[in-house]
Amino acid sequence: MIPTDPVLAYFGEQAATDPATLAKLRHELGLDQPLYLRYIVYLQNLFRGNLGWSIHTSRPVLQDLSQYFTATLELTLAAMAISLFLGVPLGIVSAIKKDRALDHFVRIFSLGGISAPIFWLAIMLQLLLCVRLGLFPLGGRVDTMIALTSPIKHITGLFILDSLLSANWAAFISCVHHLMLPATALSYRAIGLISRISRSSMLDVLGQDYVRTARAYGLPERIVVYVYSLKNSMISIVTVVGLTFGQLLQGSFLTEAIFSWPGMGLYAVKSIEFNDYMPILGVALVATVCYAGFNLIVDVLYTLVDPRIKY
Repeated sequence: MIPTDPVLAYFGEQAATDPATLAKLRHELGLDQPLYLRYIVYLQNLFRGNLGWSIHTSRPVLQDLSQYFTATLELTLAAMAISLFLGVPLGIVSAIKKDRALDHFVRIFSLGGISAPIFWLAIMLQLLLCVRLGLFPLGGRVDTMIALTSPIKHITGLFILDSLLSANWAAFISCVHHLMLPATALSYRAIGLISRISRSSMLDVLGQDYVRTARAYGLPERIVVYVYSLKNSMISIVTVVGLTFGQLLQGSFLTEAIFSWPGMGLYAVKSIEFNDYMPILGVALVATVCYAGFNLIVDVLYTLVDPRIKY
């Protein structure tokens, strides 16, 4: 459906000058076959672990994805950790302080997170904290000099974890320094969403009869809030965490492009610029599998949060 010819994308404009060469190349790529046959061949190659060949890296797509996936996973997990660390407490405090100044502040903060485009927020953070104040680097996963003088030993592909496991403290500090700003930009929307859902769920639970009964018995407020109320509102919070993970994967594409973070998002953006079809398909496939798998994990967690749910 894309106007660009795959043959010209792979072999250049010179292929169009010779009809015989063009027809031969189309046959080699299978583009002269009906659509359903091409789809069957793609599935056969997929189950063999063959995701095709990348034009702009001149490597198999599966090899590229194995390299770039860990960078995206590290960024997404960091953003998710920030979202949970800030979103849930903000939602709880907002529910407890309902209709007070702190509640209004949290709601405005959450609305800003949901409304602000990720690319705009990322650029604003770069201009303020990187260009003007010089507190953070503009992009990358680790400082170039650190990578040369204290190279990170590849164990899991997650730079922060690998530097910890190998006790490479210089690389660890540099990796955390490079990760903080893109993870913060990526997490802001998720913080707003999680805090709003946490607030709504907590308000619903705090109005239940058993909560009023617990207070009538004279239980400390922290027990009422963090034991009785929070535990029973976790279903909604766990659900939104599963949905948020998909949004973080989606937002990582823009974040990685702006911060030059060498993950799947930046890989996909470069593939689009080169009209490189197979990497785009590979990235979409991996992102879909990750999203479905994470939501499956969330469904399993329901049984831990609420023992009444059985499979």
